[in-house]
Amino acid sequence: MSLAPDRSIVQSIVRCDQDAVDRNPRLELCHLRYFVAVVEELHFGRAALKLNFAQPPLAQQIRHLEEILGYALFVRTPRSVNLTAAGAVYLERTRKALQTITRDIDEMRKVASGEVGSLYIGFVGSAMLTRLPSILRAPYLVVIPILLSSRRDLLLSLPSSPQSKRSLP
Repeated sequence: MSLAPDRSIVQSIVRCDQDAVDRNPRLELCHLRYFVAVVEELHFGRAALKLNFAQPPLAQQIRHLEEILGYALFVRTPRSVNLTAAGAVYLERTRKALQTITRDIDEMRKVASGEVGSLYIGFVGSAMLTRLPSILRAPYLVVIPILLSSRRDLLLSLPSSPQSKRSLP
């Protein structure tokens, strides 16, 4: 699975320039992506090829990440690269963080494009004799009748997940 289109977006949108949890405020998303690539390949050269990156700068970025964290992520020998116990725990959390960021960006794109959100519609009773009822039966809408200041209103919501989609009977 290629994340090439999302990689630059994630890096430019979300950067950890000031993270109070880390000892060094220079931790960036690219460090996390580089770490995961090295783990998946267990070889700096192959990971660098996968990232379209040169091997020496990749190794420097991983060393910088280890300096930021304050512990080694890999056991390096001339012929192999293996995760340390701390690296294995960090890998699990890094993957979750990257998935969350990707999911959040996808969700924000949906909100920005109007695929997800709410629309309030005020109507009079006679509107139910027009096309309004057929519109409200659309399978992708969640319709919530509400009462605002003695008027009949509806809240139309476009759910963010397929599991929460409902329609009117």
